Amino acid sequence: MLSLESLIKYLEPNQVNLSERVVSTNMLKNGNTTGKKNHSLENLSDIYNDYFLENKCDFTFYRNKNISKNEFFNFVNAILVSLDNNFGILQNKNKMLKIKLFLKELIVDFDKRNLYYEYNYNKNRKIKKQPIQEFLQNCLRETHKFIGKLEKYFIDQLICDYFGLNVVLFNVVNGVIDEENSKIIYTTKYENKFNKFVPTLFISRNGDEYNSIMKKNGDVSFVRYSENKDLLNNVFRKFNICINRRELEVLSINELRDKCLENGIEITKISSQSGNKINKRKGELIDEMGTLDFV
Repeated sequence: MLSLESLIKYLEPNQVNLSERVVSTNMLKNGNTTGKKNHSLENLSDIYNDYFLENKCDFTFYRNKNISKNEFFNFVNAILVSLDNNFGILQNKNKMLKIKLFLKELIVDFDKRNLYYEYNYNKNRKIKKQPIQEFLQNCLRETHKFIGKLEKYFIDQLICDYFGLNVVLFNVVNGVIDEENSKIIYTTKYENKFNKFVPTLFISRNGDEYNSIMKKNGDVSFVRYSENKDLLNNVFRKFNICINRRELEVLSINELRDKCLENGIEITKISSQSGNKINKRKGELIDEMGTLDFV
């Protein structure tokens, strides 16, 4: 079992850098049929139903009743319940104390380790350093008050980067998946790229509650790529995640088309308006090339 104090030390040193991964992007090119990729499910509702509702032998739902009006504490609570089985059985007041200690450590590290630059937030115009610091300080002062939505200040991203994990968030409204407001929050702290090998957590958000979707067996309940490859590949493809996106974006459109043809990807499509064959846009080609990352 993991304690809250050991989670950060346990998770981060055991992540896999992208340079260590093996991606068989040339399988289709070489005619290796054993490398044929599985087609992704049509939408998030299919993934949610097929993997979590109909097949309940691998996963279970843990309802995390809100421990605070402060969204920071509820979000972190859902993460820690998934990472540490002992944390889930604590009384709410003890959960609050432990999360408060984590928040204090996060605030210190954000400044001392200069996480704003370490996590490359300075390269994103939308992410501002001072609002993040002010939000965290307000959370610490007003632990039982609503401070604001985490995503507005990229606090949910900061938490995932700090732990070094990916979080798939299913937004559920009246028992139905709201695909538009569901998302994946993934860390890019390793080589500034998406890493499919880091632990992945599944969380459902019902209104203002975050509920954990956990693996039933084992000391920890996060999902490993080596054990749930098909599930994670379907999710990653659904969110159009492309590991090599930066490398593909710098290519000219002609270079990208050649690369697609080499990998058996069609570079044209039928126009929905005219019915004529037209060239796919660069973004469409990059998204389709991205699926090869999950062969």
